[in-house]
Amino acid sequence: MDMIIFEDDIKYEVWVKLLLVLSPILLVVLGILFSMNAHGSNIFPRESAPESQTASVVLYASVVFVVVVYWFAFPRKISVHQFGIKIKHGGFNWNIPFKAIKTMLPSRGIIVWWGYSSLTSYGSQIEIVKKSGFKIRVCPSRRDEFLEHANRALKDWAGMHPSGNNS
Repeated sequence: MDMIIFEDDIKYEVWVKLLLVLSPILLVVLGILFSMNAHGSNIFPRESAPESQTASVVLYASVVFVVVVYWFAFPRKISVHQFGIKIKHGGFNWNIPFKAIKTMLPSRGIIVWWGYSSLTSYGSQIEIVKKSGFKIRVCPSRRDEFLEHANRALKDWAGMHPSGNNS
């Protein structure tokens, strides 16, 4: 059984939360306006009632789509296990075994070449560099504590698996 050594939430800064909430709110507002137009308010004079009704349904469906994409795309938790790192998303977990990890370091910036970046906090980022060169950036809420546990677990794992081929 894979033992959890340390688990942390993902840090979402206020500006990220605002950006994430802005698009569904905008879609809902537009959906309401088109729905009102479909029922005779004449907000969009060039649009007929059936077209406005269709637009409102499409916009409401888009809200659901955006929320589902957010649920799948953005991480919820990150944890250090005895055999690797696990990033929990809404619908799946991403397991990164220690045998595939080259380094784990604090990072900054917004651009990641050849990698995955979940930029939810500018100041709390870590970068996991895989041996393949692929980089993963996530933002644990307690970055330094997470890195301390993760690097210690990586070092302990490497001591038990000197060849790096076993898990």
